[in-house]
Amino acid sequence: MDTAGNFWLVGLFCTALGALIGYAVAMMFGPGNSKTRDLEGRLQQARDDLKNYRMEVNTHFTQTADLLNRMTDSYREVHNHLARSAQTLCDRPGQAPLLNALPEASAQGTSAHSLGDVYPPLDYAPKATQSERGILREDFDLDKPTLSYDPPISADYHLDDDELDNYTGLSQSRN
Repeated sequence: MDTAGNFWLVGLFCTALGALIGYAVAMMFGPGNSKTRDLEGRLQQARDDLKNYRMEVNTHFTQTADLLNRMTDSYREVHNHLARSAQTLCDRPGQAPLLNALPEASAQGTSAHSLGDVYPPLDYAPKATQSERGILREDFDLDKPTLSYDPPISADYHLDDDELDNYTGLSQSRN
């Protein structure tokens, strides 16, 4: 054999050996190795746990809302029973009843009376008439004389360098 044939044979052998080593390295560190599969499994388990936790939270709050609604209805029934009993058993002619019955709940879970007469609390005192001056006006408490002091400013006042340094805060402390 000549040297050119040996050269091609060595090249072919090195290429095959490089491909075999590359395949082995890819199998060890590639996407199919055990560490990657383990991490993917743990990630999927964490996702499943989070999904289960969310379902448990939703179930918990749904059940809690149902229990509170039933408790509210029970409280209303007990209160109304006591109000009816107080009206029939207590002899108070001409006086207001001891307890007033609560309105019955509607099908939507809210009380049957309208919320049209319910207003949020005010953070100011409303005016009795439109001409009355309210507390939240721009000129409130400005009719009193204010004390102010305007010191006289001299146009010929001059700071020397030491005073200027102290005034601007640039001076170094001297010990």
